[in-house]
Amino acid sequence: MLAGATACEPAPIADGERRTALRGTTERVILPTYRELVSSTSTLADELSALESSGEAADAAEALAQVGLAPARQAYLDARGPFEESLAFAFGPAIDLHSLANIDAMPIDAEKLDALLAGDGKLDVKAVRVLGSNKRGLHGIEYLLFPEGDEALEAALLADDEAGRRRRQYLSSAARVVADAAQALSLAWLPEGGDFARRFSEPGGPDSVSDTVQASLDTLLNECVYLSEVVANSKL
Repeated sequence: MLAGATACEPAPIADGERRTALRGTTERVILPTYRELVSSTSTLADELSALESSGEAADAAEALAQVGLAPARQAYLDARGPFEESLAFAFGPAIDLHSLANIDAMPIDAEKLDALLAGDGKLDVKAVRVLGSNKRGLHGIEYLLFPEGDEALEAALLADDEAGRRRRQYLSSAARVVADAAQALSLAWLPEGGDFARRFSEPGGPDSVSDTVQASLDTLLNECVYLSEVVANSKL
């Protein structure tokens, strides 16, 4: 019986297999997710830039009505997915670059954002980039793109007036800031950037993130556990 029980115990995974798993996770999960995040946030920025440009057309009202909000809304939803997935490995460059604050800080301060939009301050990319993180990012974009069924706010975004122009400029600038942050985050993992992917997936080297394979796996696992707790306790 003891011999049978011993035979049923799970066999430990060898260090080589752990190293293969770590490298595979980096190459097949982390890097593709960041590529998707870069692509989708770039598309979002392009769609919101097109919306802003429509308001500058000779017949702005007609141009805005033709473009509508559907393409930008879909682009937002397409960007939200890979960003949420990337939170499972929000360590290293994500911390060093303050990527969460630059891409999707929450909650936003709706009152301050409304005051900003109603004012006369600049809303170009340079100005939006230095705003507090609670007045920009994906949640700031969502606040204007999905006004919770409020038809008046939706109409305000497409209005051919100064208020509408400011809202569209803010969206375009905020989306560009998000896309730039996603690009910087992805680049930090690549050889031409910070090369974090190699340093993370090849432990024990002179410039590696961790001394052992187990330490790198623990980093990845702990981040997933933390994210699960955040989703269960805060988001759900």
